[in-house]
Amino acid sequence: MNNKQLNDLFDDLPTSPRMFPEEIDFEERVVHFCRMNRETYALSAFLDDRKTRIDRNNYKVRLDYILNNFGSINSTPRAINWIFHTPHSGSTLIARALNELEGSFVLKEPTLLVQASSLKRHPKFQQWERSRDWHRFFTMVQELLSRTFTKTDVALIKTTSVCHNLVDDIFCSTRPARGLFLYSSLEKYLISLYKGNYLDAYINAGFEGVLHDIRHLLPLESGEVEKLPHNRKVALLWLSVVISLSTYMKDNPDKKMLALDCQQFFSEREASLAILADHFGYPHDIVSIETIINGPIFNRDAKMENRRWDAAAASDINQRARNRFSAEIEDALYWIEELSSNIKLQHPIPLFSQ
Repeated sequence: MNNKQLNDLFDDLPTSPRMFPEEIDFEERVVHFCRMNRETYALSAFLDDRKTRIDRNNYKVRLDYILNNFGSINSTPRAINWIFHTPHSGSTLIARALNELEGSFVLKEPTLLVQASSLKRHPKFQQWERSRDWHRFFTMVQELLSRTFTKTDVALIKTTSVCHNLVDDIFCSTRPARGLFLYSSLEKYLISLYKGNYLDAYINAGFEGVLHDIRHLLPLESGEVEKLPHNRKVALLWLSVVISLSTYMKDNPDKKMLALDCQQFFSEREASLAILADHFGYPHDIVSIETIINGPIFNRDAKMENRRWDAAAASDINQRARNRFSAEIEDALYWIEELSSNIKLQHPIPLFSQ
């Protein structure tokens, strides 16, 4: 790439997502960017180190420069739509389906949001909030992630499941925003983790943050929580997301956030996808919805597009995992039911399979 091409890329940095902000290095105070286009965004199941990129080049920009240029909301801020979710609820598949709608530009789990979520759990967060540093920083994050390839598109961001603690910051802003809370039952969530052997990964990635979020609700001492078996720890991860989003929806009954059981979506795909398109404001008709439902999106694995989806095989794998780990799953279900009996959920989201 010659200097003119590189300059062109950075000239349209304020409006175009051709340069994607991969992550922030807080020690060096730089933001790492890489080149992407519509195809690489669509192909990326996640916008972390597993994303598809145009090339392997990395571009560093001083964090102070980005803060100065993106750290304040202009008079007409770009809207952002959001997907919050419990893990393994079909959010990647739904995000891919919504990306097929006219006017939609989907970003799946960008690392910048995970970093923002972590900062909000930092011991110095209240200090940053009082000084307005947090507001400036999170405005910068949203400005970077709201950029689209055309002026008529609206970004739709599927968050990582640990980012539920950002919901108040997102919807209390003057920036137009609408959201979806997609959830599964605790039982289905546990089955998914056990069948894929994901327990350790989820605990290492999110448990410390969850303790920060809901420790005040737990009738347990700190030492007791750390000694919990893995099945109960991952159950707390799920409970934390449900409490956070249900509380927000109860306190803010303005219909900006829609709650949807993933089981309902997969049982009524056409109707559910149309409801989501309406909710997010993406143009559609019966033909466009049916084309998406009957197209390759729903016939391929959401995270591995080169692998065909086999519903019967998936159901069989789920049942075998349920049988093999029956004791661990039942223990977690019973424990969370007992624990949550003293926690009044603020929205009628079912904790368990009916």
